Amino acid sequence: MDFQEKAATRRAALSERQVRRWKRQQKKILSAAGRLFWKKGYNGTSIDDIAKLADVNKATIYYYFKDKPSLLNTLMLIPMEELLKLARQIAHTELRPTERLKSLITTHVKWQISQTGVAAIGHVERKNLPLKYRRKYINMRDKYEHIYRETIKNGIENGVFSFYDAKIATLFTLGLVNSIMQWYKPKGRFSADEIAKETVNYVLGALKAS
Repeated sequence: MDFQEKAATRRAALSERQVRRWKRQQKKILSAAGRLFWKKGYNGTSIDDIAKLADVNKATIYYYFKDKPSLLNTLMLIPMEELLKLARQIAHTELRPTERLKSLITTHVKWQISQTGVAAIGHVERKNLPLKYRRKYINMRDKYEHIYRETIKNGIENGVFSFYDAKIATLFTLGLVNSIMQWYKPKGRFSADEIAKETVNYVLGALKAS
């Protein structure tokens, strides 16, 4: 039985109250790790640093996570799972391609801004994720990109978008959206709504949406 299976077994044996405490403690550790990875980088952050910021001892961290790579893996998967869930909900609507793409971009932009640096860790620190963890992350990322690609492809086929290649358009769109975290400042002069709106306008303009 590996660490993840053991952790799942421990959670299954907990009462509802204990489960809530488990989740709070795990979230507290992940929040501290995310802030430090964003500020100092994965390699520049130690378990001691995380324990200090989370106000727990090292033993507590190792109770929830096997090691630092396991912590990074969880920190990357949770946001990806949430984004994929949101995108699937949008994909299952009856929206036209233009409105669906607007909704996908707006949701992504506003979600990642609400998560600040944590949302960008997957793009910055993926190289530090061991291969055994990286495969799952990449698989989920590919599923997320597929939703964008199918939306754009549908728009091209229906004459809504005049861009010539759905894959390139998808990479362009997500590259633009993900780059926001490189310059976004919480106290900047643009709100999340304004940034999302301008991003949508830029992408639709590039796709020459009709």
